[in-house]
Amino acid sequence: MSRNVGLTALAAFESAPLLVWLVDGLRNEPLGANAAARAHGAAAFGGPEVRAAVTEAALTGQASKITLEQHAGAVTPLLGGDSAVLVVLTDLSEALRTGGEAPEAHTVPGVAVAGVHRVNASHSAAAGDFYEAIPLDGGRIALAVGDVGATEDTAGAMARLRGALLAYLLAGMGVEEVMANLGRFAGRSAGAAGSTASLAVLDPGSLRLDYVTAGHPPPLLIGANGTSRALARTGGAPLGYGDGGYRAQTAQLSDADTVLLHTNGLLWLPGPDAERNAHLLLRSAGQRLTETGLTVEQAGRSIIEDLAGPGQLRDEAVLLAARLQPSSLAPLALVVPARPEQLRPVRRQFQEWLAAAGASQQDVEILQLTSGEAMTNAIEHAYPPGTDGQVEFRASLDPDGTVQVDIADHGGWVAPRHDRGSRGRGLLLMRQCVDELRVSPSEHGTSVCLRHRLRGLDVAEEDDNGLLSAFGVPQDGNRLPSGADLRTAYVGERVHAWLSGELDVAAAEVLGRQLANLTCGGTVPLSVDLSQVGHLSSAGVTLLFELAHQASTAGCRLHVHAATGSSAAYVLANTGLHAVAEVMVVASQPDESQPSPATGIPPS
Repeated sequence: MSRNVGLTALAAFESAPLLVWLVDGLRNEPLGANAAARAHGAAAFGGPEVRAAVTEAALTGQASKITLEQHAGAVTPLLGGDSAVLVVLTDLSEALRTGGEAPEAHTVPGVAVAGVHRVNASHSAAAGDFYEAIPLDGGRIALAVGDVGATEDTAGAMARLRGALLAYLLAGMGVEEVMANLGRFAGRSAGAAGSTASLAVLDPGSLRLDYVTAGHPPPLLIGANGTSRALARTGGAPLGYGDGGYRAQTAQLSDADTVLLHTNGLLWLPGPDAERNAHLLLRSAGQRLTETGLTVEQAGRSIIEDLAGPGQLRDEAVLLAARLQPSSLAPLALVVPARPEQLRPVRRQFQEWLAAAGASQQDVEILQLTSGEAMTNAIEHAYPPGTDGQVEFRASLDPDGTVQVDIADHGGWVAPRHDRGSRGRGLLLMRQCVDELRVSPSEHGTSVCLRHRLRGLDVAEEDDNGLLSAFGVPQDGNRLPSGADLRTAYVGERVHAWLSGELDVAAAEVLGRQLANLTCGGTVPLSVDLSQVGHLSSAGVTLLFELAHQASTAGCRLHVHAATGSSAAYVLANTGLHAVAEVMVVASQPDESQPSPATGIPPS
């Protein structure tokens, strides 16, 4: 690909809830896939309908929609002179059931972002308004709101538009180019034509805002002194109509300004006409976004209340606000005695530092919890009782909004092995909470590195009764699906796991949690036997690589056994797992006997 793809945009692409592939259209070979696509496996992408659509898009330069048994989406060429094709698929039943996923919430240093989505309680969940906040390279952030008209497939159309928007931003396009391509995409995507959108890219370093609209109100700019104005209109038509006529505009901001994007639901309110409501919105935004003591999210809620009052909205409304809060945040570096009474002052100083970094309450809780576990481990395990020692604590903020915490000691701390009680769960807890965990033991001590991207976007999804929207939690989340089985036992210092049946996506997800629990997040050595596995899917392979990574970061090595001539052995031979794990293909099961009911460890 010819365009520079920033690491922060890659992270947004990776976390998208849609199945997204970038494909070499002429060779019909994937160039990349996000986490959802990899977890789903190659079945959806490898089907003849998708492959034919990819070839057609590469040869003709025309996008097309596609409907499969369980998925729907679009295949469209990415402009730029190469043969790259974008394939975006969404699960039809899930999209219609939930009305689309909540946005993946991220922010960048120097910007406080909040999104509020108010839904009329009488309307279905499959509403058409959406917002996105997407970090880009160079410390910039893309802000977008949109309104997909009511159709038979509103949720699916919205999901496809959001996926395409993410992909075009990922390709490094400017706002004008993104909107032009999004317009072409909407014209060929079922239910998306006629949608409206507003897109802005904010650079907190240069205080520059580039924006473009498609049949949508322009962004509002609120100064630190409460002055408010609508930015110049860009004149673009709704998505999918004509050539769009999208012309980007640029605004130069000042320190502490707030950029506000919204959907038409805040203008089409009961009572006065839209023009008067636009004036009311400007007045409320100028007051609320500069009101002392209000966070950006609280101000957004208050703005909607000012306009809608206690009554219901006619439809729904989205408000997305981004406030500049420039700061030169220096790393936090502490060296404290390895004593329990030092935990509280470190925690207090870290909380103050996180507040200056713009961390949300959820960010603070995650980072305080995980760093506290790492500090406690160092204090309790690095030095023998009665001896003096020190613990080093350092926190820094990357330009993409990732907090890195490094905690190091100079003692002989060793991760607990097969403790079957309540001990030894700290690393498991940390691994499940943060984006990345590295444990590096050596003869000079142990260092723990935690990396967590700030999810500083405060999300307020609510109905007209003021209730926060509930998102379903799968029931029996730790129960293996029918057709899969796990038996485990300790053999010496190692956990042995015997898997059987179908190791598909559903089974892999549950097994990952169970094995992480049994091995204390990878700190206890693990052997996995696949001799009785009939089907090893790509999700199963991904699980094995994740287990190998966990073992490696804890100084262990994953052992994997497969039977000669089995499907699992064939799959493993083509994955490269042997580079990160001990892969043994044997004629029969390994020498260790399978667990008896007395020695087996029940799955947690």
